Order: sequence, then C-alpha cells, then structure tokens
Amino acid sequence: MSAFDIRHRIRAVGTFVLSIVISSLAVAEGSRSLHPSTYPSVGARSNLDLQAGQRYANRINRRGFIYVYAEADEYILLGSSNIGSSGDIEVFNPQDFGTPGDETIPGSADFSCSSGTAEPGDHQSGGTLGRIANRATELAGPNSVNNSVTVTDGWAPCVYQAPESGIYGVLFGTGTGSGPNGNVASTPSSDDTAAAWDVTVRDSNTSLVDINGRVFTYAFVGFTGGNSRPVFFSLYYVTNDGYRYRQDMRGLDPNGYALYANTFGFFDNNEPLYKTLRGSDALVADLPAGITAQAAQFPIFFSDISSGAAAEPAAELVLGELGIPLVPPSPQISNVSFTGTVSGNTTAQGVGGTFAFDTSDTVSYEIVISLDGADYDPAHADNRVLTGIAFSGSHEVEWDGLNNDNQPFPARPQPYDYRAFGRAGEVHFPIIDAENNGQDGTAVPGGGPTITRLNGSDAGSTIVFFDDRGYVTSSGEPVGILNGFLCGAASPAATIPPEQLSGIDSTGVYRQWGNGGNANNDCVPSAGWGDAKGVNLWTYFLTPAFDEELLIVGSPVDVATSVTVASTAPGSGQVQGTFSFGNNGDNPAADVTYTMTMTTGLTGVTFGNLPGIAMAMYNSVTGEVVLSGFPDTLAAGEVFSGMTFRYDAPSAGTVTVQTMIGTSDDDAVPANNTDNGSTSFGDFDLVTEITGVPATADPNTTVGGRVEFSNRGAESAIGVTYELVIGGPMNTVEDLDFTSLPNGVTASYNTISGVVTLTGMPNILAPGSVLALPFTYTGPITENGSVPITAQIGTGAADANPANDSDSAGTQFAFAPNAALQLNVQSVCINDAPYLTYTVQPQNFTPTTMATIELLGSDNGVVRTLNDQPFSGTLLWPEAAVGPGGEGIAWPGWEENGRGGWRPVSSTVRPTLTVRVSVNPAAQVTVNYPPASPACNVNPASFGLPQNPVPALPLPWMMFLLAAVLLSGARMVARAK
Repeated sequence: MSAFDIRHRIRAVGTFVLSIVISSLAVAEGSRSLHPSTYPSVGARSNLDLQAGQRYANRINRRGFIYVYAEADEYILLGSSNIGSSGDIEVFNPQDFGTPGDETIPGSADFSCSSGTAEPGDHQSGGTLGRIANRATELAGPNSVNNSVTVTDGWAPCVYQAPESGIYGVLFGTGTGSGPNGNVASTPSSDDTAAAWDVTVRDSNTSLVDINGRVFTYAFVGFTGGNSRPVFFSLYYVTNDGYRYRQDMRGLDPNGYALYANTFGFFDNNEPLYKTLRGSDALVADLPAGITAQAAQFPIFFSDISSGAAAEPAAELVLGELGIPLVPPSPQISNVSFTGTVSGNTTAQGVGGTFAFDTSDTVSYEIVISLDGADYDPAHADNRVLTGIAFSGSHEVEWDGLNNDNQPFPARPQPYDYRAFGRAGEVHFPIIDAENNGQDGTAVPGGGPTITRLNGSDAGSTIVFFDDRGYVTSSGEPVGILNGFLCGAASPAATIPPEQLSGIDSTGVYRQWGNGGNANNDCVPSAGWGDAKGVNLWTYFLTPAFDEELLIVGSPVDVATSVTVASTAPGSGQVQGTFSFGNNGDNPAADVTYTMTMTTGLTGVTFGNLPGIAMAMYNSVTGEVVLSGFPDTLAAGEVFSGMTFRYDAPSAGTVTVQTMIGTSDDDAVPANNTDNGSTSFGDFDLVTEITGVPATADPNTTVGGRVEFSNRGAESAIGVTYELVIGGPMNTVEDLDFTSLPNGVTASYNTISGVVTLTGMPNILAPGSVLALPFTYTGPITENGSVPITAQIGTGAADANPANDSDSAGTQFAFAPNAALQLNVQSVCINDAPYLTYTVQPQNFTPTTMATIELLGSDNGVVRTLNDQPFSGTLLWPEAAVGPGGEGIAWPGWEENGRGGWRPVSSTVRPTLTVRVSVNPAAQVTVNYPPASPACNVNPASFGLPQNPVPALPLPWMMFLLAAVLLSGARMVARAK
C-alpha cells in the first residue's frame, strides 16, 4: 500500500466542529483562489496545464491533478471553462494514486460530469452542468447542488455525492480552442489547459457555504501562454513534519512552469545538491550524470491554512487523513564530535575525518568549518559546509579535508572551529522553467517569491536560502564556473548576489534575475536567466548551534588518491567519474607509482583533465588502465584533482573503479593510498541501511538505531515490500518504540517472533525517497544476551544493485571488564522512624543511567522498587510511615491492636533488609534494622526502649527484639558476573 493510499490512512484523533460563516461570494478553491477579485491588474492568469505525458525535471507530469477530501454524503461540486466544448471532469474514489505530482490515473473514473456514476447518491451530471462561462461566474462560484438556491452570476455545478470519507482524485479534461491567453478577465475553452476550474465541498444539497481547506495538489503546473505575464497568487504548503508555509508569487514571469515542494529539492549522487539546475529544454529534463530531482512530497493548499484562518479546521482534517502532525516538533542535535586520522579530533592536512552526532526530530544537518573562527558563512570559499540527510538517530559524515573551493585546509598549531546544526521543517520550492522574475523600472519589480513560516516556534519567519553559483558535480562534470557564473558567463544575468546561504528576508526584492525571452535552451544570452532551469529555493528551522573544534597537523609525506562515482545510473548513455592523485605532506614524495583498474569489457572509455603530458589507456580484457607521464616525484602539496573518466553504461550490472598510489618514502597516512567506487546500473536501486546500533552495550540499558529504506535510482520502484525483524523467537524485546515513523505508517511488534509489521509503507517508492524508522528498546537484564536486527526491501523487478537490498546489525549485552559498584548502606533512626542512607560509587565504568534500587525481604521477595534514583540519598524503611511532621507513626513488625495499642507481627523486612542497586552492573548488601534508643525510638512509644518492660512473646519474637537493639551497617563491593 502506498504512503499515498488515502483510503487506509490513519485518521487524526479528535472531533472537529466546523462553524464557518461566509458569504456566497467567498473565495473558494480553484482558479478563483488563484485569481480572486483583488488580483492585481498587472497580473496574468495561470491556466491549469493539462498536457499529460511531458514531465518537468523528469518528475512532475505536465497535467494538473487535484485532490479533495470529503466526508461520506458530503457533496463535491465541480466546474470548468472547458465544460460544454468537449471538456469533462472525472472523479476517482479514494485509492492509491501513485507518485505525487506524477499520479497514476485509474483505468476508469467513478464519476464524470458527462456520464455520471453508478454509485448511489444525489449526483448531478450531463449537459452543461459545471460550465464556468465567464469571469463573473468564476468569481461568483457554484449555485447549490440541485441549483434550487442560486447566487448572483453563479453557475450550475456538476456534483458527486461522496460515497465514503476519504481523499478523492479529480482530473480536468481539455476542451476545444487555443492555448492560454494570460487574460484574467476571460475564461475561454482551451485544448491544452483549463482557464477556469473549481472544486468545492458543501455539506447539503441546498447550502451555499463552501467548506474551504479541503482541496489540494502536490504540484501546481501552470501555463500563462507567454512572457511579460507576471503572476501574483499564493499557495500554502505543509511539510511531512507539520511545518506550514505560505508562498506569495510577486511577479514571477513564466510561460509553462511547475511549482511544488519537497524535502531536498535536487540530488547529486543521492545527496542534496542545494544548487540550481541547468537544463537544455523547457522541461529541464536533460541533466548531468548523477543529478536528479526529488519527486513532489508536500500537499499544496489553495486556501489560507494559517492559525485562526477560516480554512484551518477543514485543512487539519486533510492533514489528519494524510498522517501529518498538526503541531511540528522541535529538532535537537547532540553528542557532536570529530574523529581525525591521527588521534582524537586531530587529522592530517588534506585527509579529513569523520563527524558524528545524534539528532531527534530532524530531516537534515549542516556543519560549517570556519577558516578564521569568526566567519561561518556557508558560501565562503575558504570555509567548508557539509549538508545532508539526517532523520532522527545517530549519524556519521565523512569530510575530505577540503574547503568549498576544493583546496585543503592548511595545517596549523591552532585548532579550527566548526559549528553543527540540525534542521527541521526543511522545504525546497523548485521553480521549473520560469524565464523571468520581475524587472527593474517597471510596475512589476518582482524579486520574490516571499516564503512565510506559519507555525512552530519561529512562526512568521520569512528567511530563505539559495545558491545560483556554478559547481562541479560529484561525477566531475562542471556546471558553470565553480563558485562563479552558473551559465559560465555574465549573460543571461543571474541574481546579484548569486547566493544567500546565510539567509535573506524574502519580503524584499532579493532575487531578481535577468529578463529575456523564452528560448527553451541552455543559457541562451538573450533568454531570461530562469529559462530551462530548475531554480532552487529553500528554508528550514534550525536547532541551536553546537560549537566544537578540530586540529589539522602536517605530515612529512602523505600520498593519497580518491575516486568519486555515482552509486547508480541508468543502463544507457555515458557515465562519468573523477579521480585524483596527490601528496598532502610537507615534503616531496619520491618514486611515486600510480595504478588504476576498471571492470573489464567496458566500451567508450575516455579520460580527461589529465596533467601535462600524462596519458591513460584502458585495456578492456584485463581492466588495467596504463598511466604514463605522471611525475615520479610529487612536490609538497601537489595534487592532481578533477581528472575524469567516462565509459558507455552497460544495461545492467556493476562497474568498479580502483586507484592506488605509492611512494618509497615513509607514508604518514597509508589508509588513503587506495580508493575505489562502484556504480550499479538499472532504473532503480532499493537500499536498506541499519545505522546507529551499538555493537555492545551494558545489560538493562536503552539502546537505539535507525532503519532506512530508500530508492537511489533514477526511476520509481513499483511493488515494493519491506521486512524488519528485531530479536527473534525466544529473544524478543519488551519495550520496542519507534520514536517517529513516516506519515501514515504504523508499526506493530510480535513479541514471540520479533517480526515488525509495517503498514502504510508506499507500494511505489519514488527516486530520492528515504523512509527513516528510528527505534529504541531496553536490552536484557542479564549478560551475554544479544539482539540481532535484520531488514530487507524488495520488488519483483530487477534492482540495479540487489546486494544492498538487505542489511543486518546487532548488539551484544555485556558489562565492561572489571565494571563494579561500591555500595555503602547504613541504617539510621531519624525522628523515631527507621531510614536507610546509601552511596553508590561506580568502579571502572561511566554510568549511562541513574540507579535502580530494589529492597528485598528475608524471603528474597522484592518489597519495593525505586527507579531513576540518585547515587546517594536517604530512604524510608519499608512498612514504616511518618506523620506530617516527619515523626514515625508506623514500624515494621508491629500493628495496631484496635484498642489504642500495638502488638508484634511477623515481617520479612525485620530484623534485616537486603538492598540491591543496579547501575549496570548491580550490587547488593544486607542491612540490620536500626536499634531504638532514648533519643530515637524505632518502635511504638511503649516498646523497644531498654528501660521499658519487654512484652512476653514466643521465643522467635524474643530473638527478633534482641536483634533489633543492635546497630548495624554494611559495606560491600559487588562485581559484574
């Protein structure tokens, strides 16, 4: 079942009472939402594009598909300017519509305006019902369901009465006529778009009250029909973690275009790119090797869904149906560290190391290494920014030791400061093929859009980020000039400045790029700068900064090599990768050798960007690459980077490339003398990864990890299945908790078999999709237990790399060697009441939990358990009680006789009591009951003091009381077993 299988989504808990009082002329949902009566006179109409089969960025179908949520027996009113000229409107009952933005249209509709439906109910269809004839009727909205109650200039709707509660799909059909004219005042029929279109929900057949907030889409594909036709509408987005945003277009001047939103925008080798795409046609479909666009992810509403808005309650019904939280979380980042290649946080120049950190309620991370410790600008060439995917859990990020300009951070005695953040509510707003964005000196300066966060702790923020500079892809292909012009030249003109990675207020004219025509080609000087581009714009909510430092030292000699390739690629065309050789050391490296091998049998192998007279020749039989002309001696700091290799992609299988470098000198870091990379070929690559699971842990401690299922390929995987097992038969865990799950997904755990049943996981996994399932559980109490974890993803079709479809991990539970507790417990009398005082001192280990204290009686039964206790304190003796002033009023071994006196009774906690403390490991001691004295009695007032007569008791009770007068303490060291 797809994550977008609307029929079976988890409904939000709660009851929403809708009390909406609006006039019959209130703006509802559709083209009258985009172009209300207050629409600027200089603005143009954006028709709903209906040219199915063309895909923007290979992801967004150029065919508007609309969703609407309706309760059972509510009415869905429909209209279009194409009705009456062969146009139709189809409605599909709640079901799996496939990939958002590229929906799979069911084979037949459950209702259409032309032919009606077989479903029982009060439906209206046929003739010209649903025709929106002109601008006045568009703004007026529909009459009542049965047309018995009308509004001025209203239109008679075609109507489908919802047979069940859920989210329906709506597909508008084309009519006759020409393309869009951009004129807001007219609504002509069109053969490739819908000028006016409307989807309205009402709760009775005579009502004129529109229930706004029910209609949404995942991608708005618009068509103005030309340039110098700016648009001025607003759209409302909700991220999967519940953050809401408003996008105000302020003079964007496209022709045909697409707007949508997702978590990461565009990918380079499956990592977020945070750059703008250059294409070569109107669809921005021809991209460099390894560059892909993420599918649309987030619902887009046409009504204001901000807090207190009239449409908010209805929209929250939709969010509940989609499994999106109504209150966004607060992200956290912790335990940030850097591990270098030398020791601790120290690494060698040009080598880098590993950053590690934990996050919760995040979707991504950002780490900025500052050259001077004062400037943390992520865009500064001398700094380095690392960004990527980081859902809740533990993470490790590799750094290559280079700055943003691909140059090594120099060695020095002073440490470098770095700053780490977690991000939540991250949302990218791609703008596909929008030629212009306003123009100086005109009535439409443009320069938007404005993005406003509508909820969360930083509600009202209008800060956005973008980077329109050139870059080099991970496969070595330059896109413009690195950190310079994206088009490689000043024309067409980009935004000035071309990046804002520190953030900028989007309410101003912050991104006005060069105006021009619509060439539908790559970087044509006379075209608008946005022509044939996927413009990236994003924002997010940051955690507080986590500041640390690292040290870079020099090495006498350190020859090194690297290989970078795409992990997956289509089985056609050419594939490119990069490799490098160099010396990161402070002294020359002598007698340097260079080696390179590739998978045998490749065709079309070529090499580029080699230094000087160097040459490379591939032997398809042996796979050896003969390298010649490289220097025998590498000077200090000499590096040959950005060298490329290309080959024809095989239709299937995996290609591996390996490089090696050697020297006769002592190499300070031999680990980087070899590198390799492999590329798997196919339409999709399903991957399972289990991360963050500790290999060992103390018994009875909480451990966690994360399971990720993803698709790293270029196309969607269909018929995807998921398997997850934690523990196994006779070895399950008791308190497994998934701290967060993808929207609409639930998990149930079988405590007999260890199988985790996941419901609501998507049947179709779009490219770039990452489903993260972080979890925690408490390990077994005893030593030498283990909890294995296995996970697998699959489909019936051929996977580019089946080897990464499954993964396994596990934790062995054992105490650290020589771990022990030193436990000191004393019995004392305070204000005529018995108490225990204790101290716990861990030996040879650092506690990760507070103490658990168990009090055991003489029959070894636990009479009291106290969790999360400090390592020292005072406890009241079991079966004792104190009054409001803290004085003793009840004591173990005694009970009231009903005549105002006391009589002795048997008790398992007197005369001795055993105290067991667990902090992984555990220790226990036995303690005697404190004696009575004239200063402090621990018995009823008339008993227990030496001068008082002792009651006649059987011999066992005589012995009990004699023992009670002895002061006792205990001290013991218990070791882990």
